[in-house]
Amino acid sequence: MRGITEEISVVVLSALLLAGGFSLYIHYIEEVIVENEKIDQINQIDQGKSLTKSYEGFRTRMYLDSKGYLTGGYGSRLYESKEYPKKIWELIYDWDYHVAEQDYEKLELTLDPIRKLVIIDMIFNMGLSGVQGFHNMLFALRFENYKSASLHLLDSKYALDVPVRAIRNSNILETGRMM
Repeated sequence: MRGITEEISVVVLSALLLAGGFSLYIHYIEEVIVENEKIDQINQIDQGKSLTKSYEGFRTRMYLDSKGYLTGGYGSRLYESKEYPKKIWELIYDWDYHVAEQDYEKLELTLDPIRKLVIIDMIFNMGLSGVQGFHNMLFALRFENYKSASLHLLDSKYALDVPVRAIRNSNILETGRMM
């Protein structure tokens, strides 16, 4: 029993023979052969990738491989001097930002959306444990004392490390408006 694709091919070939003769028929056959070769190459690449993945295994965290190289994912070596496409960095950024958003929920704050962005930014920058160290700022935020929270943010090593970021975040915390 022939499939629908084979039946269409027979109809197309018959029409080509009737309409344009043998040269159109040969041209169509050549195109089909080239297309099938492309499909075979793609299948071979997919098979090769599957083979390598089966040897490497998958790890969600970076690790040092057996030779001491920084590695991640399916055994991909991470080179310090290698340039990676922006798309790769965007994907990593999106994942890291998503994690920061999830970590924000662990703080159990009830901030408006704008002030929430500041805390997420801080988590992205220094991690959840870093933000959890801002005891006085978090206490002030829980009582909606935004002026005090803003001052506590500025009275920190964070403000010394990233002063422009800290000043802007402090202003946003205090006013509830993007600056």
